[in-house]
Amino acid sequence: MTRPLRPYQTEAVNAVEARLATGRLRPLLAMATGAGKTRIAAAIIERRPGRALFIAPFDAIIGQTVRAFRLDIPQRTVGVVQGNLNQHRASVVVASLQTISRPNRLKHIPRDYDTIIVDEVHCNLDAYKRVVEAVAHDQTLVTGLSATPYRMDNRGLNEVFDEEIAYEFSIVDGIQQGYLCEIEAFEFTLPNADFSKVHTRKGDLDLSEVETVMQVGNYYQHITENWQRLASDRRTLIFLPKVAMAQRVADYMREQGLRAELIDGSMPKAQRQAVMHRYESGQTQILTNCFCLSVGFDHAATDCLVLAYPTKSKARKVQMLGRALRKHPGKKNALILDMVSATRGDLFSVASLAGVERLEKGEKFTDAKRRSAEEAAERVRA
Repeated sequence: MTRPLRPYQTEAVNAVEARLATGRLRPLLAMATGAGKTRIAAAIIERRPGRALFIAPFDAIIGQTVRAFRLDIPQRTVGVVQGNLNQHRASVVVASLQTISRPNRLKHIPRDYDTIIVDEVHCNLDAYKRVVEAVAHDQTLVTGLSATPYRMDNRGLNEVFDEEIAYEFSIVDGIQQGYLCEIEAFEFTLPNADFSKVHTRKGDLDLSEVETVMQVGNYYQHITENWQRLASDRRTLIFLPKVAMAQRVADYMREQGLRAELIDGSMPKAQRQAVMHRYESGQTQILTNCFCLSVGFDHAATDCLVLAYPTKSKARKVQMLGRALRKHPGKKNALILDMVSATRGDLFSVASLAGVERLEKGEKFTDAKRRSAEEAAERVRA
């Protein structure tokens, strides 16, 4: 490696090799967002003989992955399989899942990869299975990476990977070891918004019903007021359950004189890039979105999240939370404004991720985790 690994990254690579030494070829690594999964992937590839395939779930991360591999393992040629690009004979291939999983692509790819690394393994299990079954041979090491290695549809990742996680580096680990930003969280509610009767569809809340409930609570007004009260100087991402709702918040904030824009996955690529450029340059301070920034978006200067996306999914909550955890010069912490519902107890919040029922006002995430452990110990003593 041209750049030294962090201690936990070395431990993760060693854990993969330890599994491999016992004949287990499908290790799974649970690595917090911002932990440097691409560096870990490069180190695994560097130590392995033969050709390697890295499968990326989203096109947006292809370029940054290729650049990282060329920097960290310069002795290997790096090719891309994406869209019209078909550089599948390179020593290391970085492939878009959408492209490589197409049957007409798979049939032309030889079964000679000694290493396959699958990023964000929780996203599209069927497509990953199809690719692995088509291109792996009997001795191929297939390593899965994810910050959230679990699904809501009752299917286990052990359809492809080992059931037991080989190595885990959590958000708390990252904060305590100084690699991720401390989280300072505030909770807010929407007046008159009752989520108790919202139905569950496919394991999570029915988003159309959620939208109706949030309309009753004048969500755009209360999101704006809480942001102005607590985070007016912060570079901010706001998550909402519907694109139309994200647009409404952006419009309302601009009416209040704030520099807010919507970003939507259905926008043409050039338009999305223009919006992102304005955000990254500081021309735009606030981006609203409907979960399209939850994976693969890594602007480290982001220091505030407004989580106005009620969900039963731990994976969704953790993926959103990860957008603000990377360190950046001048960034003191990650401020999280978490919209929670007192009318429904099965929704994930920052508090529930910390293991407590409610956060104290402005409580740090690690303090909440410590409080959770102390409360658990007190219950045992009682």
